[in-house]
Amino acid sequence: MPARDRQARVSLSRLPLLHIIVLFGTRPNPKSVNGLTTPPSSSADSAPAACTIIARNYLSYATILAESYLRHAPGTRFYLLVVDGLPADVALPDGVRVVPAEQLRLPTFYEMAFKYDVTEMCTAVKPAFLSLLLTE
Repeated sequence: MPARDRQARVSLSRLPLLHIIVLFGTRPNPKSVNGLTTPPSSSADSAPAACTIIARNYLSYATILAESYLRHAPGTRFYLLVVDGLPADVALPDGVRVVPAEQLRLPTFYEMAFKYDVTEMCTAVKPAFLSLLLTE
């Protein structure tokens, strides 16, 4: 194995694990009329989307992840949920859509924040986040 490949492998192994979920066709299926499928209203409606859930201490990693995803998959969307809130002075790349935790409409969100550690919290809100993305 060339030295450059070994070095890349070592540096990548030091990065924390970020979960990225790619959703294909995140909007409802197009209508079928007389057996013919009508096209979606816009290409953005049927474009794949990706998302990740983080705590704000992982914001720099999520930014790199979003930039890379959007660069290699043009015309797609990237959603970011920061469970402990996004700082006001943060500049995110174009194409990143931040979903505030309040938009999840979880009645026990704040209780969960006291009950779970950061990893557990990100995992616990995942079903609500995915449901939100798939329905809105």
